[in-house]
Amino acid sequence: MKSVADDPDSQLNTADTAPVVLTSELRKVYRTGFWLNQKVVSLKNCSLTVYKGETFGLLGPNGAGKTTLLKLLLGIIRPSSGRGLLLGKPIGDRIAILAQGELICSGSLSELLGKNNTYHVKGQGGDCEILQKWIPTLKFEPDGSWQGTLQDDYYDFLSSLRLMEGKIIAMNLSRYSLEEFFIQQIQIKNNSLN
Repeated sequence: MKSVADDPDSQLNTADTAPVVLTSELRKVYRTGFWLNQKVVSLKNCSLTVYKGETFGLLGPNGAGKTTLLKLLLGIIRPSSGRGLLLGKPIGDRIAILAQGELICSGSLSELLGKNNTYHVKGQGGDCEILQKWIPTLKFEPDGSWQGTLQDDYYDFLSSLRLMEGKIIAMNLSRYSLEEFFIQQIQIKNNSLN
C-alpha cells in the first residue's frame, strides 16, 4: 500500500505559498499579584508555520499555552514579544464582527474602539491653567470637582497633579472593551432589523 507521504504529487508546495499562520518567538507574560509584581509566562517563544491546505492540530497539556496562542492569533490579547502573521496580516492588527454570516464591521482595534491612551478623569484641587493644558475638555462641577478626557501619558499627569496638590477621584479608560463593543454592535444590528 502506498502512503500519501510517498506520493510526490500529494505534497504541498510550500515554496510558492505564503503561510496562513506564521509566528516567530511569540511570547505572552501576564502580571499578577496585588502590585502586579509577579510574572506568569503563559506562552514561551512559540514559532510555527502553517500553510494553506495543511491540517494542523494544537495539542498539549493544561497550561501549555494553546488558548493563549489562539487568543494572540485572533487579536483578543497582545503578545509580550515576538511577531506573527495571520493570512499575511500582522496579528492583532484587524478584527471583524460577523452576525449570522453578515459582516457588521471590521477594522483595527484603535479604529473601532479608540486609542488605548484616552482616560476619563475626575478629581479635585490643582491649578486650573495647568489642568486645562492636560485636559482640554475640562469641566468644573458645582461640588468643586472637575472632570474631562486625558489623552496623554497618565503617569506624567498624576505626577503633575501631585505637585499641584490635586487628587484623583476616578480614572477610567475611555474606550469600550472588545466585549462591550461587540455587544453594542450586535444590539445595533438587531435594532435595525426590528
